[in-house]
Amino acid sequence: MPDTTSNIPDYQSIMLPLLELTGDGATYRLRDAVDLLAQRFALSQAELKEMLPSGYAPLFANRVGWASTYLKKAGLLESEKRGTFQISERGRSMAEKQNSLVGLNSNSELFCFSLPYTFSSAKSSLKVWKERQKK
Repeated sequence: MPDTTSNIPDYQSIMLPLLELTGDGATYRLRDAVDLLAQRFALSQAELKEMLPSGYAPLFANRVGWASTYLKKAGLLESEKRGTFQISERGRSMAEKQNSLVGLNSNSELFCFSLPYTFSSAKSSLKVWKERQKK
């Protein structure tokens, strides 16, 4: 059962702030993004030290990592080398839309700003998005 007293956001809640953070076009290291997002969410040092149940990694850093992974899979972030990422052209376009939704539904589809994305159809999803942008 999840700890409801924790102020640490789930990875879905981190996705849009992470996308907004990268909107300046800079390349970010994961650990720098963790620090900047921790400030944005006003997390305490105790919360930042909270570990996964396995004890393997800090909970918030792990969730930022998952948020970046799903944003990369959706084509909103890109990574040229391990541990770094920057916003993609698709991500920049999506970040400009104010009332956008990022979430994971029960069918394991990532809805990125109302564009359905399934993990098995990454290339076709990106192709559809590019075609829509040409119109």
